Amino acid sequence: MNLQEAEHCLKSGEFAKAEEHLNLTLDLADDVTIRDKAVKSFALLEKQIPHVHHHEKKGGCGGCGGSTSQHSENIELEDDGLNDMDRFELLVRPLPGDLPERYADLGEEFAGGYLAAHGGDQMTAEKVFERLLASGESDILLYELAILSHQGGDGRRCETLLRRALALNDTNPLCNLSLVQLLTENGRFTEAVPLLERMVERDILPDQAGMFLGEIYRVQGESDRAIAQFSQLLSTPLKREAAERLVGLLETTGRSQEAALVAKQYLKGCC
Repeated sequence: MNLQEAEHCLKSGEFAKAEEHLNLTLDLADDVTIRDKAVKSFALLEKQIPHVHHHEKKGGCGGCGGSTSQHSENIELEDDGLNDMDRFELLVRPLPGDLPERYADLGEEFAGGYLAAHGGDQMTAEKVFERLLASGESDILLYELAILSHQGGDGRRCETLLRRALALNDTNPLCNLSLVQLLTENGRFTEAVPLLERMVERDILPDQAGMFLGEIYRVQGESDRAIAQFSQLLSTPLKREAAERLVGLLETTGRSQEAALVAKQYLKGCC
């Protein structure tokens, strides 16, 4: 929904609103196609307003949805006249925290592997990452290999690599959130919850972690805990998404009057 709103704002010349919606898309999306479309839209936005800073590095859910994209998406980026390093920069710039700088510091060979992954050439990407990893342990390389493993259907290797990455750097936001996603995909909620709680306590993508906690409580039928969790997020940048979930929960628990108040306050103009 945020991506669609951003595209509409781009067409109508509302560039500030477009940037806001694109930032939210990158904060929330774990689907690689959506993320790549958002990155491409940022490239279009930058052409309209050269000083636009793509993403304020407030956080992004790389998730096990992955690191590669459909080949057609990257062809369109190539048609924009960008060279490899420009495309690499566009792809890593929205990453949370200091990850854009850390990714760039890994050098051109890593950038080539990263672009190969985003172009759907998983075999080339894996060879590059494995070769670099042989020269020294890196949480980023382990994370990228974990994503490739997940896309190849090897969930066990993905988890092993993510845990190795977290043993090296337990503050890496993508590793934390991806492990949570992997655990929840397999219904391992009791393992995911304490990890998410630690993320909130340590200020590692706290808003995204809070959304995940609320969703887990909702799926488990713990409506009161879910309502409390989403209510806490109404003062964060994810207030609209939290409000949408909160309204649904309040309505299903018979609290229609409260649902209407939340909708009126936080979902004005939401279609």
